[in-house]
Amino acid sequence: LLWPLAQRYHLMVNLSFAAEDVLELSRSLLEQRPQLCGETVVVSWDHCLIPAMAQALGCRERPCLTCWDDRDYDTLLWLRYEQLLPGGAWNMSLNVEQEGFGDFDGPSSYRECWDNIAETKAMGYPCTWTGKGPSGDDGSHQDDGVVE
Repeated sequence: LLWPLAQRYHLMVNLSFAAEDVLELSRSLLEQRPQLCGETVVVSWDHCLIPAMAQALGCRERPCLTCWDDRDYDTLLWLRYEQLLPGGAWNMSLNVEQEGFGDFDGPSSYRECWDNIAETKAMGYPCTWTGKGPSGDDGSHQDDGVVE
């Protein structure tokens, strides 16, 4: 949860978006880029929806297209926007960082998100999962590695 982080760094926590409002949050953040210029916004969300949010925010790089492993509490996607000219186009860059919580325990999994209605594919965005399906199969009900 964000409360300890928010308290430590004197940050405001915005709870006005429901879990299923990931696309609305993304639209809101994109619209607020001019006002947020030079600021850092931390977003903590259900891992099943992180790829959808990243893609809705304009990221088309591989980490933003990959389904989030259920065991991954360590990875950060840092999207940075720059506008070189007032009123001009925005450039987006991606940094992938690790918090250093340690190695993942147990087998790789996407069980929590598979067939979850609040999941990236349900939001209209693809994500690639290269691991095994929830029944331990080889992902044969995937289409070219994209979860369907």
